[in-house]
Amino acid sequence: MTNKENGLLYGPEDKVSYFQSGLLGLQHVLAMDVYVPPLIMAGLLSMTLDQKQAFSKRHFWLVELELSYKPSSF
Repeated sequence: MTNKENGLLYGPEDKVSYFQSGLLGLQHVLAMDVYVPPLIMAGLLSMTLDQKQAFSKRHFWLVELELSYKPSSF
């Protein structure tokens, strides 16, 4: 990969391989699903930096708890 004059790796009309576009799409979905919502909510609630950090930590803890939860079968 080489940078263009404007510093970007790809332009709007450039072709990207299916493999690379799949990886970039997966990265986008994972980032939007886990990292971005608590940051948006903290900003909308006008939290201080300390409050935002605590809010994000709680969010990530809850996500981890949810992913590790395995319901018992009856």
